[in-house]
Amino acid sequence: FFIAGIVAVACGLAGDVMNDFKAGAVLGTNPRAQWIGQAIGGIVGALVAAAVMVALVTAYGPDAFGPDKSFVAAQASVVATMVSGIPSVPWFVGGFIAGIVMYWLGIPAMMIGLGVYLPFYMSLTAFLGSCVKLAYDKWAAHRDATAGLSDEEKAAKDAAFQEQGLVVASGLLGGESIVGVILAFVSVGLSLLG
Repeated sequence: FFIAGIVAVACGLAGDVMNDFKAGAVLGTNPRAQWIGQAIGGIVGALVAAAVMVALVTAYGPDAFGPDKSFVAAQASVVATMVSGIPSVPWFVGGFIAGIVMYWLGIPAMMIGLGVYLPFYMSLTAFLGSCVKLAYDKWAAHRDATAGLSDEEKAAKDAAFQEQGLVVASGLLGGESIVGVILAFVSVGLSLLG
């Protein structure tokens, strides 16, 4: 289980690094400097995450984590379910077949799958973000149509906005993580004082 945990974290970190390198390439960042920053961030992040978990377990106890608890930990619950075995083989096979059929039909099966296992507040946030993106795309298409831009100019403008949107989204996710760590330490500090 420990080895599986290490492999899962390494895969997650590798995916994050590749996404960050793409954002760095868009912004014109030096790849060597970015790699050094990623290495330092990975080590410091592991230490900070361990310290935060120890502080949270100390303040709230180990029973505060899981579904319908103070700390939902949706991904951890799903991983724990996968490690302990498939709870319902018929439902798993049905979902597997449905995913293949949806893929063949061009329906975004991954988004539906995420909506099935994520808590409602996370699914709702993703839905609202998608609605904002859809509204912005419609507004941008209307604006470009009234401006009389050529197809090449529209495509270039759209690509630039897509890249800027990825950078902004990455910043929001990073900021959310930083605020989450700060709030965790504040919460632990208040619980230790009170």
